[in-house]
Amino acid sequence: TTINSRLQYWLQQSMGDQVGAIVVMERDTGKIIAMVSSPGYDPNVFIGPSYTAYSIAEITQNPLNPMYNRASQGVYPPGSVFKIISMAAALETGVFTKDYPYFCDSLWYELDGMVLKDWTYDKGEGASGLLTLQQGLMRSCNPWFYHIGFTLWNNGYRTALPDYAAGFGLGKKTGIEIPEFEGNLNMTPDNIIDYVQMAIGQSTLQISPLQVANFVAAIGNGGTLHQPSVIERIGLSGNKPIYEFAPKETGKLPISPENLQAIQEAMRMVIWNPSGTANFQFKNYP
Repeated sequence: TTINSRLQYWLQQSMGDQVGAIVVMERDTGKIIAMVSSPGYDPNVFIGPSYTAYSIAEITQNPLNPMYNRASQGVYPPGSVFKIISMAAALETGVFTKDYPYFCDSLWYELDGMVLKDWTYDKGEGASGLLTLQQGLMRSCNPWFYHIGFTLWNNGYRTALPDYAAGFGLGKKTGIEIPEFEGNLNMTPDNIIDYVQMAIGQSTLQISPLQVANFVAAIGNGGTLHQPSVIERIGLSGNKPIYEFAPKETGKLPISPENLQAIQEAMRMVIWNPSGTANFQFKNYP
């Protein structure tokens, strides 16, 4: 397999008792270097001296379903990682530029009869203030992306968000060799409320951690989507393999080089800019 056993072990340990998934993908090839689904289970209980009705029941009757691979079969609302795609739609439609200014307040009032929140509101932090689109991604500003959904809808781009999401590989299987679910991508949003919520990765969106890793890898490698793989080679030990892994391209992101660069810059700002939402985690790294 393509799995790095040492990395796989430590990532499994890092999850502790948390429920969730981790996917580590080689950016330029699609090789899966680690894939963790937590809680896990010991497959040895199904064979030999470990096999007992009790040990099997502990796994098969566990309400957290450890046999369910949350990395490829689990599908969830993507949340703020989807803002990358919303930014792509905002730029590619030409409705926004990377330097377009918008005031990121703690509450958002543009939609009649509704008041929506920024994450800063629940955390008791002050509003982020006037931000460019790149800075909006850097701050993960909900109102900025509500505004994108609101504006695209009112300007007639009522399928731009799902159209670009499909171009980023969502709503369909990645092609990996293990069971996976394609999730849910509504290609025809019914109303502006759903559209505004979609812009921040909510509404009816359902995608897998594997799909997220795949499209983020494509952003990092210059725009190429690959078919993820967990198989390095197939064959008998000591003989020439009958199959060896080779990268398989499945598509290109629907985005210009200039706009891709703008997104890459904004993602770097998340880490190196003092106002970036992950700066505190990475500021001591070279």
